[in-house]
Amino acid sequence: MKKDIDTDEIISWDEYYDSALISRRVDADGNVTEYENEDFDAGSGVIGYGRTSLYYDADNTEYKTYDWETSETRVTVDVYDGVYTTALYNVVQSGVYTTDRTETNVYDHDGENLDLNTGTNGWVLRERTVYGADGVTMNEKYTYHSSGKLETKELVIESAEGEFNGKHVKYYYNDEDAGLGFGRINRIDNETDSWYYTYTYRTPLDPLDNNLTLFEKRDLDDDSLISSIAQTYYGDTGLLHEKTFSDEDEDGNLYYERENSDFYGNGQYGRIIRVQRASDNQVTKTISFQDASASPKKIEHYTALDESVWQDTIWYYASGRTKKTLASDGTAVIYFDVDGSKRQYQWDASNYITYWTSVTNYTAGRARYTQTSSSAIELYEYYSSGNLHYKDSYTYVGGKWTWVSGVWYQNSPGVYGGTGGSPTAPLTLTVGVKPTKADTAGMYLLDEVDYNNANEIDDPIQRFYSNIDEWKQTATGKGVTIALLDTGINGEFVHGGVLDGYNFAGNDSFEENGQNSDYTDTVGHGTNLAGVIKGTNDSSGIASLSDLLAVKIFDNDKETNSHVVAEAIKYSVDMGAKILAMPFTLFPVTEELNYAIDYAHSKGAILIASAGNDGAEISENSLAANDKVITVGSVNLDGTIAKWSNYGSEIDLYAPWDIFKSGSNETGTSYSAAFIAGITALAMEENPDMTFGDVLNTLKNITIGLGDEETSWDFCGNLIEGEELTPFESKEDVIPGVNMDEVLSGLDTARANVEQFNNGGQKELSDNSLKKQENSGLLN
Repeated sequence: MKKDIDTDEIISWDEYYDSALISRRVDADGNVTEYENEDFDAGSGVIGYGRTSLYYDADNTEYKTYDWETSETRVTVDVYDGVYTTALYNVVQSGVYTTDRTETNVYDHDGENLDLNTGTNGWVLRERTVYGADGVTMNEKYTYHSSGKLETKELVIESAEGEFNGKHVKYYYNDEDAGLGFGRINRIDNETDSWYYTYTYRTPLDPLDNNLTLFEKRDLDDDSLISSIAQTYYGDTGLLHEKTFSDEDEDGNLYYERENSDFYGNGQYGRIIRVQRASDNQVTKTISFQDASASPKKIEHYTALDESVWQDTIWYYASGRTKKTLASDGTAVIYFDVDGSKRQYQWDASNYITYWTSVTNYTAGRARYTQTSSSAIELYEYYSSGNLHYKDSYTYVGGKWTWVSGVWYQNSPGVYGGTGGSPTAPLTLTVGVKPTKADTAGMYLLDEVDYNNANEIDDPIQRFYSNIDEWKQTATGKGVTIALLDTGINGEFVHGGVLDGYNFAGNDSFEENGQNSDYTDTVGHGTNLAGVIKGTNDSSGIASLSDLLAVKIFDNDKETNSHVVAEAIKYSVDMGAKILAMPFTLFPVTEELNYAIDYAHSKGAILIASAGNDGAEISENSLAANDKVITVGSVNLDGTIAKWSNYGSEIDLYAPWDIFKSGSNETGTSYSAAFIAGITALAMEENPDMTFGDVLNTLKNITIGLGDEETSWDFCGNLIEGEELTPFESKEDVIPGVNMDEVLSGLDTARANVEQFNNGGQKELSDNSLKKQENSGLLN
């Protein structure tokens, strides 16, 4: 015992067992060590002591008791939070209070009995129990593998958010390092609800692979299976392939199959391509997706996973709305891209077709035509009031729907007027083609026409639209400036508006100093073509994010000349246009215009012109014949050359004309040229350094097969609301919306003027008259 010499206060002391071994030692700081009644230092010649039974840390008011009898290699350490006090010569651990206990730790000590510092003594923690306030009730318990890694974690009340929140849960871990110092979970017991999960990993020896092949839920009492999830993986990529549920998941499904693609970039799985519904085992198979998304473009339904019984096929617009459906009972529908499932075409189980020209007409119940039997169709026209005006009857003869008779009605519901039918009813009627399972979803530019109904994917027209559709998924023409040389543009009707523009024609393109910055389109032709290129407020275009220059070259009389065009070309190039859309014909090409074309060509600009609409061979020395201009002819919706499209070796390629107008009567190679201008913008967005030859080769590859003589299949209905058709009395082949007499007359006049000018003329002409006659431009 050690005392203060002045106060006689005890500073430190030792207490002993009757065996003369130390039982308790109190140091000057108040720390207390109590020992077992054993001599661990026998034979050394000094008073010995046993292994520590208790240690009190006075500074931290914490004490620990040590039970060495757990096993030969283990020690149990109880940790207490409180002050340890005891009277002199009391038995060891006499000041221990159970309510002070906070936790119990069990260690493998491997023979180390004296060094109690678990940070340095090599002890391995094997078990840890955390208690409640009474020091008896367990709150948490942990066990550890011999490696020291976590083996189990038991929580009487799980506090983490999730499925087990508030439950009595026990987690089991593999003896491995999964990156956090412990292994992957292989089991979870839900003690509260008496069931447990088991986890089987794809690669048992790879602790970093958390992919499961089997996940089971079993009864905790009898191990009976409650539910399971099985997973398979692709052998080459390791991505998740299939996931099968024994019972329906939260979405009501039993099975999922994913594509072998790291679409989400997580290295785990791709998009879902098949799903089986639990309620009826129906399988939904995704055939294709919308551009770079997980939204479907085309799906199919089957009755079972073996896909032996097909139910239907559904196509979708990019908006997510249903585009068309085809069912196993033979019914089919094509919808407008609007809310409310508004129909454009429908076929019943007998394959009878009904067609509506617009959403408004569908909503009002005004069909354009309806098939009433296998050999009869009725074509309808209506008064502006909505009442039926004409009903024309067609019969199927020689592979064509041919007009046979018609009646008309007074502008009062159901009041008969007489026989004769509509003066605009065509002689033969081309009807829409029913969807087939082989159809792709396709691109869709107009509300009125679905042009993606080719029967075979090998059809050139089908391949063409599929190519454009795929291209539009990744390209928009962004960053590419297109100059549209035409009648001007009313930008408020064009998607994204107009970048800039100029009026080179003035009120009269043959008057000097008539140019100004007002490029307002008083004709409408240029605005319609701008809608083809960029889209309108109601429909999508080819290159929706391209920049558009409105370069007005036609005056209010729809006239232009080589000088105006030359100035417009130079302006467009200087304004940064990479593409010049010139949807008109002009001849002869003057030296000034040739210079402008050469200038644009030298700057890397791509010039695109229309072939013309007079069904004749392209004239020498015309704009369409210039070898530095890409000349575009027109094909119909079935891929055949339009009868009125000019022809000749000067034509570089053909493109559709009759799918882009929206409420317009216009038609012609102008629309084909505008379409090609939009496609060129897509190409140049991806490769801004493309040369004239690069662009031409790309366009030829895309349009290959269009305009071939053998391309003559029926493709889609050509009756678009607002078309002008020949009166039924004559039933001649005509171009919808084009007055051919006027066009041919204009061409004849222009040619006569050119001939007169070149021959010196038969009469004296004024300067202004000469300018009008030396180089005429015609809208196409």
